Amino acid sequence: MWRSGVLLSALLALNGCDALGGGATVQLDSAEVSLPSGAELHDIAIGGAGARDTIAPASLSATPGDAIRFTVQDHRTHALVFDPGSLPPAAREFLDRTGQLRGPPLVNEGTAWVVSLADAPAGRYPFVCLSHGARGVIAVGNGG
Repeated sequence: MWRSGVLLSALLALNGCDALGGGATVQLDSAEVSLPSGAELHDIAIGGAGARDTIAPASLSATPGDAIRFTVQDHRTHALVFDPGSLPPAAREFLDRTGQLRGPPLVNEGTAWVVSLADAPAGRYPFVCLSHGARGVIAVGNGG
């Protein structure tokens, strides 16, 4: 079971990449989540045609405190997971501890999974859509 406030997972239809500052609050489903001052909400679109997925962008840079929103852009089911075999040990421990190693099934266009990078260690966070094989990576910097 995922912990609310840590996994920030919700079925929603939010659009765009939002720069969040001043301790902004984001409404996710029926819960409000506060992000640290200066944090950004980054969007990754998941979708495709036929049996092929596209992930856009397939790579992005973030800092600790940011959040990543994976949103489905088509009518297929998607199952996202961070690739445990490719994660640095500290990143894997962080995702295990926060219950964010695997997302919920994303079953409809517009559904989303939001991952909080609050207190995330620096490193590469590769992820994969188990449903269709598409891959991407999030590079978490030191945040200084």
